[in-house]
Amino acid sequence: MEQPDCLQVNNLTFSVGDKMLLNGLSFEVVSGKKVALLGLNGAGKSCLIRTLTGEFKAEKGEISFQSLRPTEKAFKDKLGYQASGMLALPNLSCREYLTFCCSLKSSLSGDNQHHYIELVSEQWNLTENMDIPLTKLSQGNLQKLFVAQAFLGNPEYIILDEPSQALDPIEQQRFIDNLNKLSYFRLCLFSSHHVNEAVRAADSVMMLHHGRLIAILDLHSSDEFWLVTKLSEAEILELFSEDSNISVYPQSIKNLVKFEQIDIAQWQLLVKRLSDVDPSMVELGCGENALMPMFALLANEDI
Repeated sequence: MEQPDCLQVNNLTFSVGDKMLLNGLSFEVVSGKKVALLGLNGAGKSCLIRTLTGEFKAEKGEISFQSLRPTEKAFKDKLGYQASGMLALPNLSCREYLTFCCSLKSSLSGDNQHHYIELVSEQWNLTENMDIPLTKLSQGNLQKLFVAQAFLGNPEYIILDEPSQALDPIEQQRFIDNLNKLSYFRLCLFSSHHVNEAVRAADSVMMLHHGRLIAILDLHSSDEFWLVTKLSEAEILELFSEDSNISVYPQSIKNLVKFEQIDIAQWQLLVKRLSDVDPSMVELGCGENALMPMFALLANEDI
C-alpha cells in the first residue's frame, strides 16, 4: 500500500554561538494532520519553523518532504509559509500584496493568480479590504492577510508561526475553522502559546522546551496515557519490563512517561504500581487532558 506523504526530521540541531537552540530533534508528520508546536517563550518554536522552511540552515540533521530538501525549489513550491513578524510592504494594497506573493511561486501563473487571490480573500474575510493599503489595515486584518497568503495555490505543506496573534476572538475562531477545513489533505504545522487553541485546531501537539522535543501528544487518543515521575529511565524500564508500549522522555528533574495501547483499567493498575515506588508521581492523563498539566509543569520548571 502506498505510504502517505510526510515531513521527516532526523536529529535536527541548530546553534547560535555557544547556545544550542535546537537539540537533536527527530519526528515525522503525515500529510492530512495538523500539528501544534507548543512551548514557553524561548522554547525554540520559531527557530524550528525557520529551519523547517529553509530560512535557517541546520548545522546537523536532515529535513525532507516527499524526499525534497528545504533548499530545493520544488520544496518551496509546495510550501505555504507565514512567518512571525512579517512586515507590510509600503504603498501596496491587499490585492497587490497577494499578487506579489503569487509572483514568488512558479506554480502560480497569471492565468490562475486571480482565482487564488479571490479564493483566499473570501476564505479569510478580506474581500472588503482588498483595495486598502496595507499601512491602513488594523493589526488583526494585516495578520489575516499574512496567514491568507500562505494558502495561495493550495500548497501541500503549510507552516504558520503564531498565526492567531493579534486576532480578535471571532477571527481566532475563523482561523481554527479554516485550518480544520483547508488542511484536510495537507500537512499543517503551526506554533502557538495557547493550549486551548492547540486543542481546538490540532490533531497532535509537539511540546518544545529549551530546544528539545520533550513530548508528542495525540490529542484524540483514548489509549495513550502520560505521567511524570522522579524515577530514572532505567528504574522505569525495569519496573515495567513486561510492558513493550512504554516510552520514556528524560527531563532535567523528572521524567515523562507515555504508555500506549492500554485501557483505563490497565492504566489504573500501572499508576498504582508506580505510586507504590514513587509517591510523588503525578498522573497527567490521556490525550488532550494531559496537555494542560504537562504545560503547567513546564511553566513551573518542575520537570
